[in-house]
Amino acid sequence: ITVMGNWTHTSMGTGSLITTGSTVVFAMGYTAPNITVSGGHTLNNVQIAQYANPSYATSVTLSGTLTVNGDLTYLTYGGTVNDVTTDGGTFDIKGNFTGADIMTGGTTAITFSGTGAQTYNRGAAQDELAGDITVNKASGTLTLASAAAWDAANQDVTVSQGTFDTGGFN
Repeated sequence: ITVMGNWTHTSMGTGSLITTGSTVVFAMGYTAPNITVSGGHTLNNVQIAQYANPSYATSVTLSGTLTVNGDLTYLTYGGTVNDVTTDGGTFDIKGNFTGADIMTGGTTAITFSGTGAQTYNRGAAQDELAGDITVNKASGTLTLASAAAWDAANQDVTVSQGTFDTGGFN
């Protein structure tokens, strides 16, 4: 599913949103420079992507917790790269995190809570997310696959449960 606008999840009563095996792409470009993801819910793989050579900064705003049962990936589809800031809410990631050169910070918190092995790869990110980072894994290890600069003002890194392996990076 590719979303080029806002995404709002509301209570579905007795229904459900089944996302097993899917990828939701929040795509920004000329027609949707800013995207708001509202309501706490769960998706499988999530991509935050920049299309169409925007000549201005773009943003993603979360309200609530977006649980990502698979991987969370920032990426660009060719052309000029511009800033993507991610603010508000929390990503609760059960798979891997991969940044890209479009990622330029923001206040969104990240929780790593998968039960298997997970990796954090900053990629070519210009800046890290400045929200709190939490490792809360019942089992498995979170391993850095690149350096992480989790040093923003008032940013906490907490390992409440599980193993955090710096992978040789500082």
